[in-house]
Amino acid sequence: MAIQTRSIDRILSQAFESGANTAQPLHQLLGMEPREFSDRRSRDEDFASKIREVESVIQFISSSAATANERRDRVQQEISAAADAERAARRGHIEAIRAHEEKKQTLQLVEEEAGLISKDEFATMVRDFSYIAANPAARNVTMTAGSNPRLIVEPYPLVIEHNGSKYLFENLKFSVHFRTMAIKFEDSVSMKHPHVSTGNTICWGEAEVPVTQSRERRDFVGLTRLVTDYLTMYNSNSPYVEISSFPAAPTNASPGWQIEN
Repeated sequence: MAIQTRSIDRILSQAFESGANTAQPLHQLLGMEPREFSDRRSRDEDFASKIREVESVIQFISSSAATANERRDRVQQEISAAADAERAARRGHIEAIRAHEEKKQTLQLVEEEAGLISKDEFATMVRDFSYIAANPAARNVTMTAGSNPRLIVEPYPLVIEHNGSKYLFENLKFSVHFRTMAIKFEDSVSMKHPHVSTGNTICWGEAEVPVTQSRERRDFVGLTRLVTDYLTMYNSNSPYVEISSFPAAPTNASPGWQIEN
């Protein structure tokens, strides 16, 4: 038989090297038929002892392999969990940064919308208020706070003469925003002045440069004076609305601001 040409130690070595890593039965590893293997094992105690040793080794290795696989799986799970935790922490950090930036942006918007001004700026406004109120064209001057802080100038009615006709303008109240220095006409009527569009766009013409300079210097006094002087002008070459579209002034009215006595 084939088994007689091999030593038991060779059988053990072969079984250890092959059987421990495969599901192949021992009789196949030894080149024996199942009946032959069983008979030999039953009558040859030395053979049977070696076979038991081989089976013990295979069982030990299989058990160790299973334990190693379990440990490997557990370590991989721990690594995966750690990676997930790291990604979650990174996302949380990024989200925290994003939330912080959003809060900063929100605060900035709130400050801009609220038009918060410093004490020095407010003191300057109070100081300038009396000079602005002294403007001969100004019937009334007020300051507002809250969400839209601005200086509001309500001029007297204005009469402009053009081509022998006189026209009356009574909706010229305008404001200057404390923070942005933006100029806006306050009256809700669509037609306010020939050079002011229905959408509140102002065609400054030659006044654009001095108006821009006053805004950059935050010169409220000079800016309001420029606006009231500008409103008395009419250029027939570039109106948003023809002056003839406005109501006629009383025939006895003098051109200019209709200052009350």
